[in-house]
Amino acid sequence: MTPDGPRQGEGNCPLPLFDAPTPLAEQGSCQRPPPLPLGALVTGATGPIGRALVLAFARAGHFVGVHYHSDEPTARELLGQVESSGGRGVLLAGDLRDPDAAGRALATFLDAHPTIDVLVNNAGLSRDRLLVFVEPAEWREVLSANLDTAYTLTRAALRPMVARRKGSIVNVSSVSALSGLPGQSAYAAAKAGLLGFTRALAREVGRYGVRVNAIAPGAIESPAVDRLAPDRQEHLRVAACLERFGRPEEVAQVALFLGSDAASFITGQVLPVDGGASS
Repeated sequence: MTPDGPRQGEGNCPLPLFDAPTPLAEQGSCQRPPPLPLGALVTGATGPIGRALVLAFARAGHFVGVHYHSDEPTARELLGQVESSGGRGVLLAGDLRDPDAAGRALATFLDAHPTIDVLVNNAGLSRDRLLVFVEPAEWREVLSANLDTAYTLTRAALRPMVARRKGSIVNVSSVSALSGLPGQSAYAAAKAGLLGFTRALAREVGRYGVRVNAIAPGAIESPAVDRLAPDRQEHLRVAACLERFGRPEEVAQVALFLGSDAASFITGQVLPVDGGASS
């Protein structure tokens, strides 16, 4: 209290000297507003890992940005699942290889939620074939879908993160970047580039309170794995120490950890989520 009444800006609710619990009978209009949820933007949200990422962050209480390139029905269904469970989010459309599209996606997110606290760069694609059969256009497509998308949105998101001196960027790479697989020369090159991007950027922005890490998933349950020949599936399964495929939810939990304050002293790192395949 000041001699003239409650402290400035407190109305009829003077600030306590200590944060002691207030009896229910005395709370009334003096209750503090609930804290603002953290904002998490997930790119490439319509695939198995992307979907698991969105749901994990939403269940943890984040406002989620659900990005999609072309599959609007799946993205809309995913957002509906988030909202039906009491969460909140926004759809973000666009080809993130285009810097203008990335800027629009971020603007749409920030119009719906005031902060971007976590960015998960999950967008990407693969064109699996031996290098001698990879056409130049396919090579450029794979590199652009995996690297340019991370560049454009990260560059845009860094401005608000640096301004707040807080933020976490999680790049979804692949075990292919750690131990190359035949038929994935283009994909491995792109995902390995994402690891270099992660380490260099962590050095650039650490002083501003922004952390940058990467996840390297191994063989994860998905329609793409289901389409592989049985002998190829078995080879990938036994390559892991755990001798099974990973689940998208297991990847998502690592991203959730890296985006949280529980990982506040972790940056510039790559965490394999591959059942020990790269060990």
